[in-house]
Amino acid sequence: MSSLSRRAVLRFGGATFASGVAGCSSLTSWSGPDPPKIVHFGAMNFDDEPHTVRVLLRKDGKSVYRKSLRLNAGEPADPSGGAFDGYPTEAGADVVYAWRDDQSKEERRELDFGDYGTDCVGFKILVGYHDEPTSDVSIWRTVNCNADR
Repeated sequence: MSSLSRRAVLRFGGATFASGVAGCSSLTSWSGPDPPKIVHFGAMNFDDEPHTVRVLLRKDGKSVYRKSLRLNAGEPADPSGGAFDGYPTEAGADVVYAWRDDQSKEERRELDFGDYGTDCVGFKILVGYHDEPTSDVSIWRTVNCNADR
């Protein structure tokens, strides 16, 4: 697993923020038949303990992808990271769930991306944050199809 720099996180977060703001200013709604295709699916660990991150993709309430990714211990200035493989890249999945190895399914994070109004979406599952010592899980997303991975 390669370690991802703080700069990569900030770049991904900037693209996420800019895309979110751009999406909020749209006056028309998306009327496409399919949710966006997934172009990137990664994870980063800012916590000083190693963790296994679990993800689940669902389409119309049915599981279409389930994977675990072991992340080494990281730290705010130098998180550990990795990428999920084998996820469906065609449009179709519409909800992503993420949780740590020591969390129950009831504690998992959920993001419904079926109505994003874009052709593509990328995900980064974070354990902890670059500026706060915590092991909370969050799901970051970008709709920039050309974002750095």
